[in-house]
Amino acid sequence: EHNFSVVLGSELGNAGEGLTREENALVDYYLGLDAERFSGNSVSTFTAMIILERQWLERPSAHYNGGSVPLNLFLPFFSHRT
Repeated sequence: EHNFSVVLGSELGNAGEGLTREENALVDYYLGLDAERFSGNSVSTFTAMIILERQWLERPSAHYNGGSVPLNLFLPFFSHRT
């Protein structure tokens, strides 16, 4: 049995109210970095950057949809691990 909690930005109430799209993205980025575990869309460069930084921090991450991670084509040292 796993005890995971999925938190959506919409569940944070008015926490992002009044922020620009870019500021909300920054909040999402740091939430993804600080999460105990992170899972993101395989075709998203946003996800790829979070996974890359989490690898450097030796924190678990994964991607879904079964596609490749976009940065893998441009950064040969980027290999996905969980």
